[in-house]
Amino acid sequence: MVLMLTILTMICWGSWANVLKFAKGWRFELLYYDYSIGVALGALIAGLTFGSWGSNGLRFMDDLSHAAISISFAVSPVV
Repeated sequence: MVLMLTILTMICWGSWANVLKFAKGWRFELLYYDYSIGVALGALIAGLTFGSWGSNGLRFMDDLSHAAISISFAVSPVV
């Protein structure tokens, strides 16, 4: 769902220069931060709502905890 909305916003966005004209006083880099934070928050909200539906499989928070454990093992140095 979030991926579809991200693609839709990229199609409808036009160009960064047009958005920059409308957002007077904003630096160009801040538009990237604003968009990135919005997409990340949208993904988190969608994961917390849609990822918790149904009884099959793991819940969203359980998947996140498994991912955190896997990443910590992958990043940790092997002695």
